[in-house]
Amino acid sequence: RMKQRKKENKKKKESDNELLLVYPFDVNDATLAEAASWLEELGGDTLGILRTHDDGEQMDVDIMDQGNRNEGGKSSTRTHYITIREHDKERLCPGQVLNDSLVDFWMHWISRGESQTEDSNVHFFTSHFMNTLKDEGPEAVSSLTAKKNINVFEKKLIFVPVNEGLHWSLYVIVNPGLIARYHTGEEDGIPESEDHSCILFLDSLKMHSKNTYARHIRKWLNCEWKRLEKGIVSGKITPFSNESIPLCSPKIPYQENGYDGGVFVCRYAYSLFLMSNKKFTWDDIEEKPSFKSLISRSPAFQFDMSDIARIREEIGVLIDNLSKHYLRMKQRKKENKKKKESDNELLLVYPFDVNDATLAEAASWLEELGGDTLGILRTHDDGEQMDVDIMDQGNRNEGGKSSTRTHYITIREHDKERLCPGQVLNDSLVDFWMHWISRGESQTEDSNVHFFTSHFMNTLKDEGPEAVSSLTAKKNINVFEKKLIFVPVNEGLHWSLYVIVNPGLIARYHTGEEDGIPESEDHSCILFLDSLKMHSKNTYARHIRKWLNCEWKRLEKGTVSGKITP
Repeated sequence: RMKQRKKENKKKKESDNELLLVYPFDVNDATLAEAASWLEELGGDTLGILRTHDDGEQMDVDIMDQGNRNEGGKSSTRTHYITIREHDKERLCPGQVLNDSLVDFWMHWISRGESQTEDSNVHFFTSHFMNTLKDEGPEAVSSLTAKKNINVFEKKLIFVPVNEGLHWSLYVIVNPGLIARYHTGEEDGIPESEDHSCILFLDSLKMHSKNTYARHIRKWLNCEWKRLEKGIVSGKITPFSNESIPLCSPKIPYQENGYDGGVFVCRYAYSLFLMSNKKFTWDDIEEKPSFKSLISRSPAFQFDMSDIARIREEIGVLIDNLSKHYLRMKQRKKENKKKKESDNELLLVYPFDVNDATLAEAASWLEELGGDTLGILRTHDDGEQMDVDIMDQGNRNEGGKSSTRTHYITIREHDKERLCPGQVLNDSLVDFWMHWISRGESQTEDSNVHFFTSHFMNTLKDEGPEAVSSLTAKKNINVFEKKLIFVPVNEGLHWSLYVIVNPGLIARYHTGEEDGIPESEDHSCILFLDSLKMHSKNTYARHIRKWLNCEWKRLEKGTVSGKITP
């Protein structure tokens, strides 16, 4: 029984920790709008508030616009992500106190149409902000605003949720940047109907010590004022005080139980967010009670316990709706990652340490790759038939020792997929072919052929002949001792091939020695083979000739017809 209970408890713990959502996530605007359809606050209901500019002109911007764009039309960067798990969602059940994840999710969701950059006139802090401010001091949170380049004095409303003693309250800092305007002598003649600075405190149980948290907020504002070097106000570099930025507690709807404080804070925040383009004036502050007209009698603050119960349900609905899309997206990413890993699966690094018989068996029944001579009789220049298998795996030089292969070809699953009909071969496959067919040939000075990889022409074209000459020098390759030099070219999803023939014979025909040499003897040339006649043959040929001249000079081959670049 104990073992069974442990098993059940473990299963429940795993279930409670099940990930439902990380918000925001990569999803289109239409999907987000659909997720919140039929919801009130979370769906963008304006609660009877006419959104206007300060000059009274009506705004034509949807407050739930998903674009989250700044003035330049670019999406702003969201750096804070909210994680919702099953045990968080269970806090939405009646009688449960909302936790930080749910309140932060609400704030993040309702402000998603606002840029979180300097272009926005509001800013939402998470519940972590006040905990850090209280426990570590104003400098700790000022370092965060500095890091994120937030200038709080350019904001009209700054939302600061507080979570203490299983209860929530909300502070909203109003027009902090206007404090200098009213305390530098400029206030004369400014109507009391103009915007003013204050701190709003909203607590559905009147439980939290409003003055204690207000003192922390003023200390932080003074710290920010000094950090941003905003100057002296009334002879002070720390101008925020009880008098300059008064604390106001408007009459608002209150809860009738001990657990709905978080939901009330969510609704308070949404109501004030809708009013972010209203004026918060000295007349409003002086009202008895304060803000009676603007806040207490506002249609946005006309709600009751039935609305609170509905909001609990609707947060759950939104999380469920978003979770479906998030988990699908996560599953797609997982599948794509798995496919990418599968595509990236290593199949082969060639050459590798294996005996000749195994290699021969691997290519048995294959034509070209198996060594089919295609009807070509392999003979020496003197006509004597060669008795060496061109697919001899020993890859030995004259002394019988195996030559050293320095270039390895890596083949992965995604390379192999390029062999499907309709696909263009990539560098790895072409280089593998060249490496395989020439494996019976020594890549040292004993061989009369040399195969360059596709990288050779790219380097020659982009970095010049000196770059590739340094490579041939490093590998001690004398191209003028080769009969055939193969240079594959890959450009514009197409391949062509250059073959340099007898480059070392050029001196023989341009030093006066050509008299009496039959025209049937070996000569120098460049072969160009292009199955589409697509590549510019002369362009690449010029690069090759420049490189050959560079090699000629490097190896000090001498003057030909009075030139050191023949």
